[in-house]
Amino acid sequence: MIFECMLERNGHIPKALGQICLLLLICFAPTNTLMARQQPVRSNRILYGPSLSYQYQQSSALKLSFFGLKSIRDRQLIRLEAGANIIFHDRTTFVVPELAGTLYFTETKYAPYAKLEINPYTLTPKIGCSIYTILNIDLGYGMHFTPQQKMGLLKGFTASAGIYIPLNFHVN
Repeated sequence: MIFECMLERNGHIPKALGQICLLLLICFAPTNTLMARQQPVRSNRILYGPSLSYQYQQSSALKLSFFGLKSIRDRQLIRLEAGANIIFHDRTTFVVPELAGTLYFTETKYAPYAKLEINPYTLTPKIGCSIYTILNIDLGYGMHFTPQQKMGLLKGFTASAGIYIPLNFHVN
């Protein structure tokens, strides 16, 4: 389902964007105190936390999600995430739910990965590189499978950059 709201363009930051930034500040502010109290992470534990990404695909989009990251097989990682794309286009904001899965091929500092994102309108395979699985940069192509004229904004080539903040990570 798409939720639409009109934004006033008067040269200032839209009110909705300001509210999103405030929400992110509230979410990330207690991170340091939470991390200080955590026990060391074992290899079989799941790291989890919020993420924030910027994506360009015919228009700008802010992506907010919550993820879980787990080690699988020999030095490979998998991350599953659920969230929303907040798309700003032509004085309108669209909010589109999204699920994604990422496979990191190695646990090294610079890890190549493959990612698949799915929402009610498109399927988007991506490839990219990550720094410690915290900073991600990727490229992909969105394939439309549901005809929705307004959501043509989600098809075609895409580039994105994101940050993933694990809340239960502890360094000894």
